[in-house]
Amino acid sequence: MHVIKSIIARSKIIIGGGPVGSAAAVELSKRCRDVMLAHDPKDLGSHNDESRLVRLAVEEDVASYHRSRAAIDMLLDRNQFSETSFMLSKPGVLFVASEGTPLAQKLKASSYQDLHQLSEAELQALYPEFKFSFPDNTLFWVHEDGYVVNPAELSNTNRLLAQQRGCEIVSANAEVMMRDAKLLVGVEGGLYSAPDIFMLTGSRNKEILQSSLPELSGDLSTVSLTAISTRRYSSGGTSYPLMPIMVGEIKHDTYPHIFDFSTMPESTSLVKTRLSGFGDSEVIPCADHHIAMDNDGMKMLYDEFFPSISPAFHTPIDFNRCVTYRNSAQHNPVDYFNVNLTTQSRHATTQRIFTTLGCFGVHVRYGLLMGKKLARTNPGAMRNIIVSSKESSSLSGQGIKVGGTSLKKIRPQFFLKMEGENPTGSLIDRSIFHFFSKLVKKDVLSERPTLITYGSVELFESIQKIKALLAKDYDLDFNVIVVVPKAWERPYGDQQTPPGLNLGGRPTIPEVARKLRNVGDACLFYPGSIVCSQNFSKYLSREKGLVHFDLVDADSLQFLAKSLRDELKTQLPEVTDVVLPESDSALALRNNFSFSSSTPRIHFFAKSFLPLTTSYYQSVCDGLRQSPDDMVELEGAASKILSKNPKAIIAGVASGKR
Repeated sequence: MHVIKSIIARSKIIIGGGPVGSAAAVELSKRCRDVMLAHDPKDLGSHNDESRLVRLAVEEDVASYHRSRAAIDMLLDRNQFSETSFMLSKPGVLFVASEGTPLAQKLKASSYQDLHQLSEAELQALYPEFKFSFPDNTLFWVHEDGYVVNPAELSNTNRLLAQQRGCEIVSANAEVMMRDAKLLVGVEGGLYSAPDIFMLTGSRNKEILQSSLPELSGDLSTVSLTAISTRRYSSGGTSYPLMPIMVGEIKHDTYPHIFDFSTMPESTSLVKTRLSGFGDSEVIPCADHHIAMDNDGMKMLYDEFFPSISPAFHTPIDFNRCVTYRNSAQHNPVDYFNVNLTTQSRHATTQRIFTTLGCFGVHVRYGLLMGKKLARTNPGAMRNIIVSSKESSSLSGQGIKVGGTSLKKIRPQFFLKMEGENPTGSLIDRSIFHFFSKLVKKDVLSERPTLITYGSVELFESIQKIKALLAKDYDLDFNVIVVVPKAWERPYGDQQTPPGLNLGGRPTIPEVARKLRNVGDACLFYPGSIVCSQNFSKYLSREKGLVHFDLVDADSLQFLAKSLRDELKTQLPEVTDVVLPESDSALALRNNFSFSSSTPRIHFFAKSFLPLTTSYYQSVCDGLRQSPDDMVELEGAASKILSKNPKAIIAGVASGKR
């Protein structure tokens, strides 16, 4: 009999190595040295399927659209910059919907410029080798951002990357157990314990917890499992790049219900199709029960429906079921992650189990984003780890978002810039100045506003350069005040120190407001500290999205160029110009832009633009450790300043608490 001598302590334990679990392992391994991931060596999960569609959420709300854009960009980045790649092809997506269906109504109401409605003749011309025969009342839309990804390869890429970063990968089945009032994870030959356990096993979450910890699985009662039919067809000789992904809701004349279906190319010769059954007809008690469904009935339905919309669907190759899971919309309609289970031991130490509730059909698409958000949020502080923020593309709402930066409306015509996932003061943040210039031209802002930003001395100098250009090109003039933590002061040597106000001790909010009342351009040195990682350079090299001006990396620049272009088009469609410093990296970025009538014009400075230093990035990008109290204090100071100077634009409080 094998005796386990001791319990192995870990800071984080992840059960499940699919798209979400493996992505969480990558992100958690950046922050913790002792992460363990247990992955079933038999690959029983649905992530072992050969293909999944990944697309923009053009039929959903604005927040969902931008979330899906961020998720796709992360997939593209992971595929481009990882040592091992995974299948990720781009056949585009075709939406087909009968008039009056929910999908048709949502797409009609969509205002995204990259979604195009086509006539049937235009559709046929676009895909000449793929014949369609939809009902007469069918409407069509196309979008270029439709991808097919191999989730097994994606998960394998993530696991290898996590292992390179120090994550322990245990290839074994795992179970959760309670022993001596402590949550343990058992794998073959060992017991592990951690304050935070992540149950990321997809449709088997409920099954594993019910069998392991029935006393703790009550919060999973809202989860329902469904077995969605999947069938593969020969592509009929159609070349793979020309086969579009199809997402549709079709009202068939001979049936009373709407057919909700999707198709996607799986290889050069196979097309995978999915068709939902009647409402609630496919709900199953657990993942192992999907074989008991009426396969014969669904097969007959497939044989009638798919050949009716295109003769390319013929020669059935196999028929199986994909188990997915959803949670009750009343329970939580918008959040991807919930804190579900908490147990208090007799020693007053808290352990937490986290799991995913609600598949939404997006775990392959959102896996990287979900793992990143999960790892970057303090699990003990919030119930909802990802909270849907209603982002608006206009100033009529409570806030807008530019890149990773939110602008929060705190008073009429005044906005607080909340630094977000891209807190570098780099390209996308620079476009905010053009945004403000348009407000001035439209007389939304008048006279001479004051821009107050929270950052470094180098940021102050950067803004001075941008200010000079905007004054020349846009006739926009404003005061600049940079609030600089005392720890960010740097020796200038022979350089002239910028005008500054040193606040001794810890000033009160009225003192801050009083000192700023009649200040022009200045640095305000504010006491404070930010916890920084000593491995910042390694961190920056891993985070390809955090590209700064003096990083000459053509691949990163190409990725950033695409991100900037897409975000400007969708979030600030009125922006026509972007300002960049003239450096080797900026010129490389310019060369990666595809100039067209819809692409913002790029302007370049002379070499006098001073790039932000590594110390600033180390403090802001890698740290993001300001406390909520600091956040409230600075917002309070902003309100005080506004009461004294109603023309001020408060535009800067860096915070990682999003």
